[in-house]
Amino acid sequence: MISKPCYQCQKLVVRTPKEFAKSITGRIYCSRSCAATSNNHSMPKRVKSTRCIVCQEPIRWGYHRCKTCHEALRRLDQKTLLEATRGRRDASRYTGVRSHARKVFEESRKPKQCVVCGYDKHVEICHIREISTFPPETPVIEINDPSNLVALCPNHHWELDHGLIRMGPTGFEPV
Repeated sequence: MISKPCYQCQKLVVRTPKEFAKSITGRIYCSRSCAATSNNHSMPKRVKSTRCIVCQEPIRWGYHRCKTCHEALRRLDQKTLLEATRGRRDASRYTGVRSHARKVFEESRKPKQCVVCGYDKHVEICHIREISTFPPETPVIEINDPSNLVALCPNHHWELDHGLIRMGPTGFEPV
């Protein structure tokens, strides 16, 4: 029996001369784990890449746009309602507009509590004037203006949506 150090971790490996002769490269490893670690460092996997369809920057394989172009595509500040909802015909076509509204409300630093009852455990950000009442060429930034957004508890949000309360000159009032 002969002992030689592992090529990766320098731990002594005891084998017969015949087993040492089987190694083509002359590298001896104490385990498959050490062999894999060493081989992965010396021969890393090739990462495929492609180009962004907008700006032609190199990007990772499987993606269509670079991060900058993807974020610009998703940014609704500069889009109209028609552009923001294009291609969506289901009930969730305003999802992006609503998500943007939550961000705008968060940035406005208004208190996150129901303006009717003061409940603050869970509030929903809703539009005072419904999204569907705006013409398609209206900019999303105008629809999501902080003056059109209000925080309501789920009960008062439901009442607003079903016409049981409305926004009056002094605040929300029963119909």
